[in-house]
Amino acid sequence: MAADHLTRDAAGGAGARSGAKRVVIHAGLPKTGSTAIQNMLRANENALEQDMALAVREDRTRELRLAAYRILSRGGFRARHRLRRAAKELAQWAAAAPQDTVLISDENLLGVTSGTLFGATYGDGPRAVVDALLTAFEGQDVIFVLYTREGEALRRSCHNQKVRNGGGTMDYAGFCRAFPDPTMPARLAADLKAELGARARIVTLEDEADGRVGRTVLREAGMGEAAIDALIEPPRINVSIPAAVLELIREINGLGLPDEKRREVVALVRKHAGAVGGPRT
Repeated sequence: MAADHLTRDAAGGAGARSGAKRVVIHAGLPKTGSTAIQNMLRANENALEQDMALAVREDRTRELRLAAYRILSRGGFRARHRLRRAAKELAQWAAAAPQDTVLISDENLLGVTSGTLFGATYGDGPRAVVDALLTAFEGQDVIFVLYTREGEALRRSCHNQKVRNGGGTMDYAGFCRAFPDPTMPARLAADLKAELGARARIVTLEDEADGRVGRTVLREAGMGEAAIDALIEPPRINVSIPAAVLELIREINGLGLPDEKRREVVALVRKHAGAVGGPRT
């Protein structure tokens, strides 16, 4: 990918500070296409890294993600110290990268997961993560990109994720009783936007219905439309499963099997889910 594929000023003022790097932080939210975005970044890593440094979920963002979880679940001085240290280490890596643009992607970077998203507010932990990152990246041109989606669809997706991968035993009606407000994620995103202003982009998954999920992240990183359209689009991994299979998995989760054995049985069921007809979820 040639350098002239970057149009940084058009992407939102990446050249506003002389010598500053453009740091794009894609921070979720969970179940809003993050896996598709990250798979796309990994599939195009060799081309993209000619122009931008990439930190795509796992090793590079792991310590910050774990510290963010701790802030949301427990708080306290130790958790905040760990958070600041992790943010500083990430900023040091970015500063050492030769590229002028840095793209960081981790859907749990704010400390919320699909299991906590509908019970968390911006002030419960995400604000502390944002503050730590802004402090660590002081002097750089930082932009946060946060994806959300229609509330009811997002709540159902979070429930399904909890059943499929988290051992959840609650049916959807119970999940709705436990998390009765489907607007919670949108309110979290709105609070982040209110605090950060122009340093935040809030995108609904439905806004990128053209099939190229992640277009906003790439635009903010300075890529032009033609370069974005030329990227490899990997096959989907998080495919839906029949509703009957999801219900079977939920019942398996409730059998009291040792966790390792439960995971083996669920993996076997999911492997053969394609053989089951009916509506998918």
